[in-house]
Amino acid sequence: MSTDFSRSEASSDPQPTMKYDPYAPPTTGGVPVLEGERFPSESAKWVLLAVVLVVFAINVLALFPSTFGFDLEANRAWLIKFEGYGAFAVIAIAAYWIERSWSTLPMRERGDVTPGSAVFRFLVPAYNVWWLFDCQLRVCFAINRLLDAAGDERRAPRALAGIAGLLQLANIVAFFLGVPQFKALVWASAMAGWITYMFLMDPLRRAVIAYERRAMDAAAAGEEARTPATLPS
Repeated sequence: MSTDFSRSEASSDPQPTMKYDPYAPPTTGGVPVLEGERFPSESAKWVLLAVVLVVFAINVLALFPSTFGFDLEANRAWLIKFEGYGAFAVIAIAAYWIERSWSTLPMRERGDVTPGSAVFRFLVPAYNVWWLFDCQLRVCFAINRLLDAAGDERRAPRALAGIAGLLQLANIVAFFLGVPQFKALVWASAMAGWITYMFLMDPLRRAVIAYERRAMDAAAAGEEARTPATLPS
C-alpha cells in the first residue's frame, strides 16, 4: 500500500512527486519529507470537521426549532436525509483516516494488523468494543517507539486516544437510549475528542514518515558504500 507525498505549493524549488511504500525495501535517492510537506490523508480532519459542523447545525435546528423560527414538521424529511448522509460521511472519513494511520507505520511496527484489517475489525461484534480503544492505542505506542528511535521527544496523545474511544462508546450507548438532547451532546463530545486527536496525530505521523525515509536512505547508502564498484571492461 503506498502513499504519495508532494511538496507544498509554497516551495520555490518544486521536486518530483515522492512515494513512500512501507512494504518496499530501502531505496536510494529519496528526498526526506520536510516539515512543510503534507500527505493526502491530512486533509481528512478538515473534511471531517466541516461535515461535523453541518450535522451539528442540523441537530441544533431539530432540537430547538422555535428558537430559530424553523418549521420542523415541514422540513423533517430533508433533515433526516441530510443527517443520514452526514453520519455516513463521518464513518467513511474516520475509516479512511484510521487506515492511513496504520499505513504510516512500517511493517515491523504493525504486528498482526494490516491497514485494511484495522478498519474491518470494527465490524466484528463484541471485539469491536475492545478495538475502539486498542486500535489507536497501538498506533500511539508504535509512533512513540519510532519517535524515541529518532531522538524526538514529542509523544503521541495516548490519554486522548483512550478518551476518544470512551466517548465513541458512550455515543453508541446514547444512540440506543434514544434521548435526542443527550444523544446530540454525547455525539458532539465524541466528535470533538476524535477530531482533536486527529489534529494532534497528523504532525507526528508526518515526522515518523520523514524519519523512516531518512533511515531507509541511510541504510541504502551504507549498503552501496560496502559494495565494490564495477569498473568498465
